[in-house]
Amino acid sequence: MHSPARAVWLLLLPALQVTYGCAKPDYVGSRDCEELAPHVSSNFLQICKLCQAAECTDMTCGALFPCIDAKIVVQGCDDDEDCSKLEGAKCGLNSDTSHVCLSPAL
Repeated sequence: MHSPARAVWLLLLPALQVTYGCAKPDYVGSRDCEELAPHVSSNFLQICKLCQAAECTDMTCGALFPCIDAKIVVQGCDDDEDCSKLEGAKCGLNSDTSHVCLSPAL
């Protein structure tokens, strides 16, 4: 059985995380091109739709984004830790690739 103080803490924790910036933005971990586009470059939506789930052998997309199970994955991030499940991928932090996990080859 939990103490009353712990119960209050568990109720307040989500609100505190959002209020004080502990929670990640919605686009982190997202693979939805429409959701990611406003946080990346102006032409990103078109690139994302072209590349998301394309074959890893695709010459254009395969050089930019990481792959899982032979398919390209375009995923939002804020730091490298957000890309940790994408074998060696790093979070892009420059203006053209900000907030997107990039291929380890870049």
